[in-house]
Amino acid sequence: MEKYSENDLEYLKERHTELSNNINRILFTLLSFGFFCALTLTQPDEMVIRNGGKIRIPFVSMEVDFLTFLIIGPLALLGITIYLILFMEEMRKYDGVPRTGKQAYIFNLDSKPAKVCSSITFFGFTPLILLMFYIKTRVNPGYAAYVGTLLVVTTLSMTVYFFYQQLRKRETASAIAIVVVSGLLLLPISPLFNLNSQIPICVSGANLANLNLMGYRLAGAQAEKTIFNESVFYRMELTRLYAPHAEFRNANFIGANLNQCDLGSANFEKAKLSWASLKGSMLANTVMKDAEMIDTDLSEAVLESANLENANLSGAVLKGAALNRARFSEANLTGAVFEGAVLIGADLGRARNLTQEQLDIACGDKDTILAAGLSIKECFQN
Repeated sequence: MEKYSENDLEYLKERHTELSNNINRILFTLLSFGFFCALTLTQPDEMVIRNGGKIRIPFVSMEVDFLTFLIIGPLALLGITIYLILFMEEMRKYDGVPRTGKQAYIFNLDSKPAKVCSSITFFGFTPLILLMFYIKTRVNPGYAAYVGTLLVVTTLSMTVYFFYQQLRKRETASAIAIVVVSGLLLLPISPLFNLNSQIPICVSGANLANLNLMGYRLAGAQAEKTIFNESVFYRMELTRLYAPHAEFRNANFIGANLNQCDLGSANFEKAKLSWASLKGSMLANTVMKDAEMIDTDLSEAVLESANLENANLSGAVLKGAALNRARFSEANLTGAVFEGAVLIGADLGRARNLTQEQLDIACGDKDTILAAGLSIKECFQN
């Protein structure tokens, strides 16, 4: 071990104390800002879609809108982390100083709890907060790609850095643990994890009317009682959307994929659903009055008690659909396919352009209302 004079030891002690204090201050800043980010990211998912409100950034007394925070927040977090690592590297120069010349602080104590705390804070904390940013921004592919890139680069860089540091200390177990933790932190952004099914996007009860939502990820989202009036969903992927009692009046769903959705009791009055697909979707008690549904695929959909009055269903496919007690008054059924459809108690008395050929491949019962001259076979006949 290198010998130090009394003056050298005094200088080293002062320098070590100064660095220790600086590291503690930077660490406190990192932890405070990280926890601030975590609390801010508990805001509803709808704020990523519609910019809602101002956020005051701590330490700099700056106010920014929420979407701007999603950009500068990760960068600020990385900046503080890099600054902390630089000071820690400077501290390594004093590893050979006798312990009597060192100031005892948590990250140079030999106890196992201190080392565990050190590893979690220096390696896992920043990637964990970045992962929270990614989870919040995934509804917006642009923001998600930005945060996801930062998360991957940061996690891999810190893995390499800390893995090398642990190997230098011959702490193989810690090095392996770092690799395992790195894999766990990156797992949620893997396509194999299917994050949206594990943590669904939730915009229930939000007001998202009059918005262009093209490009947003809403497949599998929770949107119960959400207001989407006059919003645009053109050709969007919306499979398994859960939106009972939602409002979609005048919304544009042209070419959208709404297969396997739960849209019970939703209001689609005057909505544009032409060339959309709603295979197997729950549409019981929906209001589709005056809706445009040209060539819409409603195969196997449940439309019990649905209001389809004055809707344009020209060329719509209703194969195997449950249309019990549905109302088709003044609906245009030109070329609509009713193969295997169940029309028990349905009202087609005033439907337009309905032919006997269409009814011959469907079934109903004595309560099915038809125009004069038309008939339908009963369902469940022996």
